[in-house]
Amino acid sequence: MPPNPDARTVARLSEKMKDVFTFLQRQAASAETAYHRANSELNKAHLHKLRNEANAAKAWLLEQIRATPVPPTPPEFDLTRATPDSWWAPTTPVDSV
Repeated sequence: MPPNPDARTVARLSEKMKDVFTFLQRQAASAETAYHRANSELNKAHLHKLRNEANAAKAWLLEQIRATPVPPTPPEFDLTRATPDSWWAPTTPVDSV
């Protein structure tokens, strides 16, 4: 069976420091923290990209809506005809009693 490649790394580290296990634990914790930080940044960037795309689509849609001409309302749908004329009459000042 070939020698374990990790054994050589541990032997080399043990020449330089007393507690190899604690050192490896710190390195693993540091790598885990770096991974989670990078993952968080990627998620934020992805959400930022999606938000920008949604805003661009919304702006395009509003532009299309504003550019669409509104046809005139036919007389049979004129809402002012369904209300009493007094609602549309100009107001006159009331004489005080």
